[in-house]
Amino acid sequence: MDTNILTFKDRKHAILRAVEASAGVLFLCVVTLIAPLDEAGYMAIPIIFVPTALMMDGTVRFMILKDGIVIDKEKGRLTYPKNYSRKSLKLSEITSVHGSKTLHTGAQLGTTTYTYDIRLQGSFGKETIIFSSDKTRDAVLKSIKALLPVKQDT
Repeated sequence: MDTNILTFKDRKHAILRAVEASAGVLFLCVVTLIAPLDEAGYMAIPIIFVPTALMMDGTVRFMILKDGIVIDKEKGRLTYPKNYSRKSLKLSEITSVHGSKTLHTGAQLGTTTYTYDIRLQGSFGKETIIFSSDKTRDAVLKSIKALLPVKQDT
């Protein structure tokens, strides 16, 4: 194994996207087998679109998340999932990095979830990497901080 490349995977987040894709497939199967699509005509389009969108969104995001966050020490690059693609930054461009915890309130009263974030700032602007686990976030944060140049106080 190459010690110059560190890979961190947020398995919980990836599994949730795989479950989303599976739910889309299951929903699409139920709709096509049970619903009388012949009689619905054009009204069947939204009925088929919703599970197809779930299936596609879950699949694409799972494919992005499964590769995890990669820190290449030799090339000095950080590569991470960003929406529906992967983004890469030079570690030398990062001027500030810190962890945070974000509260998300649910649609139902009393339902809340947290995400654990790394906020990066540099010549590229501001970026946020989102995790479902504080342990994974902390491991990535520690690795990034260890590779950043130490600023000298003058």
